[in-house]
Amino acid sequence: MTRPRHMLGLALLLLPLGGLRGQDPALKDAFAAAKTQWAMQGDREGAASRFESILAALEPRAAALDDEWRQVLCETYNWLAVLEDRVPAKRPQAAKRLEAILDLDPSFELDRSLTNTRLSAAYENARSARFSRLSLTLAPGDGELYLDGKSLRKRSSYFLNPGSHVLRYAKPGFTPQEQRLELTPKGTRTMDISLTRNSSTVRVNTHPVGAEVLVDGKSAGITRGQAPASMISYTEKLGLTLDQLSADLILEGITPGRHRIEIKAPCHKTRLLELDESFATPFSDHTLEPVKLQSSRGTLSVDSPTPGGILNLGNQAMGNLPIKDLPVCPGVQELRVDYPEGRFTTRIEVMEGKALALTVRPRPRLAFLGFEGSVPDRDRLQGLIDHLGSRLTQVEFIPSAVGEHAKAALERVRNEKSAELTLLARATAGQSQVELVLATLEGNSESTSIKPLEQDPLEPLVERLNRVPSLRTPWAGVFLVDLPNEPGPWPLQVEGEAEKAGLKLHLAITHLNGQAVATVAAFRKALAAAQGERATLTQGGVQIQVPLSSRALELPLQAADLCYPLMLADLRLRCLGASGDEAGFTRLNLALAYMHFRQYAKALEALRDTRVAATTGVSQGTIDYYRGLCLASLGPAYSPEASQAWKQAAQSSGATLFGPEGPSVKQAATQALESLTP
Repeated sequence: MTRPRHMLGLALLLLPLGGLRGQDPALKDAFAAAKTQWAMQGDREGAASRFESILAALEPRAAALDDEWRQVLCETYNWLAVLEDRVPAKRPQAAKRLEAILDLDPSFELDRSLTNTRLSAAYENARSARFSRLSLTLAPGDGELYLDGKSLRKRSSYFLNPGSHVLRYAKPGFTPQEQRLELTPKGTRTMDISLTRNSSTVRVNTHPVGAEVLVDGKSAGITRGQAPASMISYTEKLGLTLDQLSADLILEGITPGRHRIEIKAPCHKTRLLELDESFATPFSDHTLEPVKLQSSRGTLSVDSPTPGGILNLGNQAMGNLPIKDLPVCPGVQELRVDYPEGRFTTRIEVMEGKALALTVRPRPRLAFLGFEGSVPDRDRLQGLIDHLGSRLTQVEFIPSAVGEHAKAALERVRNEKSAELTLLARATAGQSQVELVLATLEGNSESTSIKPLEQDPLEPLVERLNRVPSLRTPWAGVFLVDLPNEPGPWPLQVEGEAEKAGLKLHLAITHLNGQAVATVAAFRKALAAAQGERATLTQGGVQIQVPLSSRALELPLQAADLCYPLMLADLRLRCLGASGDEAGFTRLNLALAYMHFRQYAKALEALRDTRVAATTGVSQGTIDYYRGLCLASLGPAYSPEASQAWKQAAQSSGATLFGPEGPSVKQAATQALESLTP
């Protein structure tokens, strides 16, 4: 069925004018159909309608058309001029078509088999009156010609605007020539340009498209485009289609001697090629067989105890955690996991053919709100704070928004819940110092005064923010004490597994895994460095292997080197992914962080339903003791509940405070009960 002419015109008008390409089928087909409709079918009216539709699609963007589409537009003007010249009333319009050609491309040659003598003469007369003629002889003939920086289609002669022009002719492997021309109105000039050979060239095609090619270690370009139809035999041999193989990339400057070509692309194995002396003796043009790079991958698995994580690699979302055996390009990549609360970022290196597995958890996000008041040396301090993120290991830094006031930034962060911590730089009464206020969104804060002109005024803040203490300690099942004149720490108490292994009371331990330990501190340091599930202790010259485990520690309540707003934010996030005893101990330390700020009601909320299975060291008795302490701190009205909690704690004979070797919970709870007695 024949498509109605008006529908064809609408389809052409709807073409994306900004993206016209030589392979746009609808417009090309319509152009060929219009010529056939006249030449073969004699349907001049139908052909004219098609040509008008093509004109409507191309003419609005005439100035931006590439050479191929400019040729189509000129041919369309030519055909319409011939059609209109056959009707006397339309001959003025035909003349305008010829003028349009001269405006668009004065070097365009009319189709002499189509155009009558009168129209051809009118065109030549108008062209000669407006332009100068330049005739060129080029050697070699397949170089690139440029006029005033713009590429020119190869022709025997050109019609150019009179005046000054710069003509450049170049071809890879030859020394280019550039000449300045002075063209006179209605004049004619003839030029011969001959290039001198200076090196060999090598033509390269790659799969994938977008590979980088290096010659002797220096980049020679990136392959682009699509291979021509003449390479179909090569693509079939490689199992590719033409659009999977790049267009030619010509490597210039292949001088005498040996050369090394390196072809590389992301997620592919690099290919190395050696060129011997024959490639440049004598100078000539060479074409390499197309290079198909082999795919290269490693695998990445990411898990997290905290729910809701979304993995991003290089700012590309890869999906929800857990992710297992994700194919990843080898190399260094930026990894980010976004959580509903908190974020985790790190740089990873994936090795070819290797599997990388990570278990991650969210870190608190720290948003810099900006400055408040007249802060001295603000620009210098701003520059230092902008680079704060690269120095922090335990928090994810978010720079301030340009032009946003600190109060507005705080409101935005709270509304969007885009951070767990905030940092504010505030002016002080003195002119030489700045107060840095670090706070949770609930207002738990601490302040540090700095001098902006010091060499590194942010160093104390960085040290505090990077200090997140371990809340577990390695344990060998022995309680130790230092005694005078002993070669090592003395065991005061030995637990079951260590006792079964042969460890004895009241006999100094002199070595741990072959390392001398003269004090309890040295023993603990060596124990912290121990690897594996067992350690070898030396006692009385006898080596004894004892099992290793870990025990819970308390968060110190008033440590000078800890940042307690950070502790609060970090422990809240840890609670989201914890289970079993880990969840109980995390909630205990969260309560201790609240107690640092004397927020006993919130601490009690964290402890109220907390249970752990552990009965020795920091354990259930410890939790009961602190629950009683929080209740007692809320006032006399809560004394009965505090008494009950301490009674429970007093029954935990193996429970301790601070760590496995800390004070007895039973003794502390008993003393607390006595303090409640009138």
